[in-house]
Amino acid sequence: MRRFFKWNRDAICGCTTWMGVIVVGITLLTSCSTTRYVPKDHYLLVRSRQHIVDHNSSIRRSDLHLFEKQHVNKLMQVRIPWKLHIYNLSNLEKNNLINRLLRNFGEPPVIFDSLYADQTANKIKSYLSANGYFYTTVSYTTTVRRKQRIAVDYFIEMGQAYHYRNISMEVNDSTLKQSLSSWKLPIQQGKQYNLQELNNERSRLFYFLQNCGYFDFSKDQIRMDIDSTVGRYQM
Repeated sequence: MRRFFKWNRDAICGCTTWMGVIVVGITLLTSCSTTRYVPKDHYLLVRSRQHIVDHNSSIRRSDLHLFEKQHVNKLMQVRIPWKLHIYNLSNLEKNNLINRLLRNFGEPPVIFDSLYADQTANKIKSYLSANGYFYTTVSYTTTVRRKQRIAVDYFIEMGQAYHYRNISMEVNDSTLKQSLSSWKLPIQQGKQYNLQELNNERSRLFYFLQNCGYFDFSKDQIRMDIDSTVGRYQM
């Protein structure tokens, strides 16, 4: 019985010690202002969100997030930017071991830059255009919060995607045309436009001709003409 009470008391003491360490750690992290090292007249990026209007396509939100040039500091599940807090515990004017460790393990504040926001909007628009959404519009707004913090919201209107209606291959050289008689395009009528797929097919056709002995043939000689004016979001 004495051993049980002794073990139970030691376990309680051990848990209390760890709880104390956790409480002290959280206190140290949250005691530092997240904008401690944010320069004057600048803002810490605390949120970046995308709003897709009429989202009924196969484009995933996660795909579009890849084009964001700036991301908020890493967050814990309790929404605390812990790496930023660790970085802020350091003294930038000192270069001793402890301050170097804090800066290396931590993460500097993400300072909002409108140039990066413009680049993000252009990247998203280019990506969607390459996937058949030729009339996409991308804009963003910023909301300034207390203590030099800012949130960014991107608004994406994708519109309708374009699909292939007619697909044909024109070859001027009769010998080359004969070599391509067995060639079949994997791109089918009714499929959604995809620039990467067309470029891959262009490369595949080039290497096919190289294997057929057309060593002087250049990839630039394979031209793709696209007409999107036929109407009804077809080409």
